[in-house]
Amino acid sequence: MSGILDLLNSDLGKSIISGVAGSTGNDTDKTGSVLTMALPVLMKAMQRNAATPEGAAGLMGAIQSKQNGNILDNLGGLFSGGVDDAVKK
Repeated sequence: MSGILDLLNSDLGKSIISGVAGSTGNDTDKTGSVLTMALPVLMKAMQRNAATPEGAAGLMGAIQSKQNGNILDNLGGLFSGGVDDAVKK
C-alpha cells in the first residue's frame, strides 16, 4: 500500500493531484488529502473483490473492456487532460 501513497508524493503524483484539483475546483492540498485517504480504501476493496474467482474475473473484464493499455502509459494525462483525452492517446 505504501507504494501507491509514495506515488502521490512523486512528481507524477503531484501532477495527478494538480489535475484532479483543477478538474474538481478544489485546492491541491485538499485534493491530495482526499486521495491519500481514498486510495487505500479503494485498493483494499479491489483486493477483497479480486479474492474470489468471480470478483477477479469481473475486475479483469472491466480493465480489458474499458481500455487497451494506453491509459496506463499516460497516467499524468488521465487527470490533467481528462479521462477522454488519456484514453484516446
